[in-house]
Amino acid sequence: MPWRRSQAGWGVSTHSLYQWVKRYSVPQAEREASKDQQAEMRRLKAELKRVAEERDILKKAADFAKTTTEVFGCRNRRKTQGIVCGDK
Repeated sequence: MPWRRSQAGWGVSTHSLYQWVKRYSVPQAEREASKDQQAEMRRLKAELKRVAEERDILKKAADFAKTTTEVFGCRNRRKTQGIVCGDK
């Protein structure tokens, strides 16, 4: 390739030339679309991480509530009375 012979005169490495050709051989519109997709992917991954953390917190809270009611002998008698613990 002619640019390969010229790279010595330009003072850049072969790797840099390959990277430039790879990057700029794609039309500008496609590069922008790719950047937008990557940004959307980062946003979605962050949201997934947040939602997973919230789910884990809720699971731990539900397990804690279940164990607490079992320890204190609480039970749900009726919807109108709510949770009743002990001899009440």
